[in-house]
Amino acid sequence: MTNKLFFIYLCVPIATLGTMLTVFYSGVDFAGHMMMRTIMTLFFIFMVLGNMVLFYAFQKHTEDISESARHEVELIHKNAEIDRLTKIAEMNDDYSETVHNMTHSLKAIEQLAEEHNVENIREIVEDLTGRLSQREIYEYSNHRMINTILSEYVTKAEKSEIKFDVYVEPGCIIRQVKDIDIVSILGNVLDNAFEAAGKVDASSVFFRMFMHEKGKMCIIKVVNDYGEDIIEKNGVVQTTKKEKGIHGIGLKSIAKTAEKYNGSFSYYTEDKKFYAVLILPIE
Repeated sequence: MTNKLFFIYLCVPIATLGTMLTVFYSGVDFAGHMMMRTIMTLFFIFMVLGNMVLFYAFQKHTEDISESARHEVELIHKNAEIDRLTKIAEMNDDYSETVHNMTHSLKAIEQLAEEHNVENIREIVEDLTGRLSQREIYEYSNHRMINTILSEYVTKAEKSEIKFDVYVEPGCIIRQVKDIDIVSILGNVLDNAFEAAGKVDASSVFFRMFMHEKGKMCIIKVVNDYGEDIIEKNGVVQTTKKEKGIHGIGLKSIAKTAEKYNGSFSYYTEDKKFYAVLILPIE
């Protein structure tokens, strides 16, 4: 669309140049007509100024289109984060509800046991097992939100047939980081990792979270396989997919959140593996 507009705008300076050349080579003598020469000169000046204003307007229009596209990509990214938060909240609520209702189920099992009703006991146990397996939250750390997010991606890895190897060092704590920022950091880095790994056969994603510098730093390291070419433009990673901006915005969001807590975020590639490293100081 921008290229079409450019060619439309280009018609004006071409017409202006053509008019000026036509008048110049037309052979019309304005030597004895001072008024006509003055008017023609003014018209030419206005035409040149008009072209300058026109191209300035085109530049502003192009900038507005680019800004609008950037906002649209950011909106998509924010909506993805909201969806992720909603899913995590639902997982927490469902899991808590299942655990809460388990008390009633145990009472029912006790009553059925007294009645020697083995068949109904088996049905209740199978139902509970199914619910817990669907909403199971693995205990990787003592941080509920981190456990919930990692558990969500364990389920995603099983469905996508991606090997997801998780290790969180015991006692690794980042209490100073708000839950919404943990969701943003882990969600973005794991989304990128799973998206890239999902395009490679027999792929894997490794998640490591451990302490460093005698407990003064928390390191989060994610390593994933990738198949597409990775292009870096102006310090922003882009891929060959259509939504190039989303990937870059995700990484920029991680870096911005890390800076919020006086941390840092970096990434590099080696042997068809993408390494993302987040460093957060411990207060």
